Amino acid sequence: MVLELLLIETNASDAEIVIQALSNVNPAIHIEVVRDGREALDYLFGTGKYAQRDLQIQPDLILLNLNLTSVPGFSGLDVLRVVKSYARTRTIPVVILSEPGSNDSMLESYQFNANSYVEKSADRERFRQSLDVIGRYWLTVNKAATKDSAQTPGASASAASKS
Repeated sequence: MVLELLLIETNASDAEIVIQALSNVNPAIHIEVVRDGREALDYLFGTGKYAQRDLQIQPDLILLNLNLTSVPGFSGLDVLRVVKSYARTRTIPVVILSEPGSNDSMLESYQFNANSYVEKSADRERFRQSLDVIGRYWLTVNKAATKDSAQTPGASASAASKS
């Protein structure tokens, strides 16, 4: 089974490191790289240049750089807020990849239901090691919600009680 990952990253060098590290963890992975918040939301909701994308295939994981500056009004936190606001995307795990230093950004990320917050290390080898841990956990250990398991709470219990 091919795992789908959405990488929202403005830095091409960081994106390449992420792709290499996660491909080493799981070669059966498709990584879609987008460069800004608008493109990320177009991808997730099948609009803009992604209007023909099969929306039945959603990412198993989103890696989101908070420092998206190329499109005003579409910061990393804006993307996170939208992703976690819609039923179609709210169960997709979102791991924040951020530059070191802002406790406010970390707090806001968790308030908007980020699943994890990781500071990028300036040391490329440490960054690769962090990505290895992220990949091993989120792509091999974590049990993700599926369409079948993302039913309304209590739906399976009431169905079971009717049988």
